[in-house]
Amino acid sequence: MPTYLIIVIIAVVFALMGVQTILTKRKSPFWGLIIPVLIVATGIYFYFFRNIEVNYKNVAVFAVPLVWCLIECYQGRKRRTQEIEKQIQKMKAKDL
Repeated sequence: MPTYLIIVIIAVVFALMGVQTILTKRKSPFWGLIIPVLIVATGIYFYFFRNIEVNYKNVAVFAVPLVWCLIECYQGRKRRTQEIEKQIQKMKAKDL
C-alpha cells in the first residue's frame, strides 16, 4: 500500500473522529449514529461486494472504529445531558 494512501486514510479517520465528537453533542441522538452506521454499511459492502476474507485483521479494521464511535456517542450524550442540567440549575438560581 502506498505511503500517501496510508496518510490519507489516517487523515480521514481523524476527521471522522472530530465530526463524531461534534455530532454526538447535537440535540437529536440520531446525529451521533450517522458515522457508526456508515462504518457498518462499509463493512457489509466490502464483505459482500469486494469479497474480503473474514479474519481478525479485517474485522479489527471495522470493529475498532465502530466501538470507538459508539463509546464517543455514549459519552457525548452524557456530556450533553450534564450541560443541560447545568443550564437548568443556572436558570433556577436566577429565578430565586
